[in-house]
Amino acid sequence: MAAASIVFKDSDPDYSSTLVTHATQLFNFADKFRANYDVSMPVVKDFYGSVSGYNDELLWAAMWLLQATSDPYYQNYVVQNAVALGGLAGTGSIEFSWDSKYSGVHILASKILMDGTTGLNTDAFKAYQTQAESAMCSALGMSASPMKRTSGGLFHVQDWNNLHVVTGASFLIAAYGDYLARYSQTLTCSGQIVQPSELLALAQQQVDYILGTNPKSFSYMVGYGTSYPQFPHHRGASIVSIKTNSTFVACGAGYEEWFQSPEPNPNVLTGAVVGGPDQDDNYTDERDNVQGGESATYNSGPIVGLLARLAGSSLSSSSSGSELSEAVTHTNVSESTSTYAQQNQQIRGETDEYDLKLDIHQELVSKWRRGKATLFKVQCTVTNRNEHAAKKLILTSDELQGPVIGLHRLRGRKNSFTLPKKLKALQPGESFTFTYVSVKARKADISVKQVLLE
Repeated sequence: MAAASIVFKDSDPDYSSTLVTHATQLFNFADKFRANYDVSMPVVKDFYGSVSGYNDELLWAAMWLLQATSDPYYQNYVVQNAVALGGLAGTGSIEFSWDSKYSGVHILASKILMDGTTGLNTDAFKAYQTQAESAMCSALGMSASPMKRTSGGLFHVQDWNNLHVVTGASFLIAAYGDYLARYSQTLTCSGQIVQPSELLALAQQQVDYILGTNPKSFSYMVGYGTSYPQFPHHRGASIVSIKTNSTFVACGAGYEEWFQSPEPNPNVLTGAVVGGPDQDDNYTDERDNVQGGESATYNSGPIVGLLARLAGSSLSSSSSGSELSEAVTHTNVSESTSTYAQQNQQIRGETDEYDLKLDIHQELVSKWRRGKATLFKVQCTVTNRNEHAAKKLILTSDELQGPVIGLHRLRGRKNSFTLPKKLKALQPGESFTFTYVSVKARKADISVKQVLLE
């Protein structure tokens, strides 16, 4: 309610004031009578027990009330209770869900710090921001404790309903990237500078995976794409609609008559996000796959906000047509990287009418340690040296297995990439850039699979 009050503050100030009043009342009640909600509702304990407790929700509520009211009481509350309520526990987690709000607390505190409204409590809010930055670097894979991913690039934190963690984390990653961009700030991970656009690109990559850009070319949002779950674990979807058959279906009968049906669910849960694949990118589309096939509102909720962000204002384009408008200028690159091949690679090939000339310049911009391995971040600049515009360009490489930012990975063709969606054609003399992460200190072998010169 405190967050919603900000939305309605200008358009409906009376309603906004009412929301603040009730939010304050609820916060005071929760702070005074501290206990897990499942104590008074034991029936939910086996399904939605409050594992993380209530401390995170108290900090989360106080942060939003601070945003909504600017009341110093709430600023003092989140500062004085930061340690006692676990706000600085230092887990590096980026889970943001119905049970855990700590990551949201860290992101919102960072935004308040960037606003410059923390006064004498700046150091305390910086401590919160340190937690946020740790989580961001972990998600980027640029920390000593990188967030686990499947071979297809999806965050993997748990076996049961992993996508609710992915959608929540991706929402926070995009939000933090936007805050950094708004205040012209950057993130530093292991001594390397990360631009805000890289965070948004990471969030988009996770969304793309969910929507079908993955090893299985399978959408985990029901009703989206050509291949999506037909048997999600959902009672209402798996029982025929009353509009089709008005016969009363008792609770037990629903399980006995419909759960074992070999037919796809008669009701399509359009927009529902299921639990998702396992750590090996595998998914079993069966109704009894409770771990991966169950949908939930807390899976879909965060992705709605994230999709709105991506649809409303996609990754900004520069004059060169690159989706990453901010230059990746990492620092502290070891001198040993001078052996890295940085010469231009000129690709020539025959089209129907023209001699194809595209330059691909690869340059190592940073490296960092990840466990015992060294990872290398490479920036590629593709330049059209033809006298005609290059359209429908498809690049292919078996070596781009890690994160690729600035290219669109073709669905069902994991080794093939197209131009950013906003870049319809590469004009003569025009360039665009993309970056990739590699475990090898040498340039990847990238070739042109298709191009149309006009």
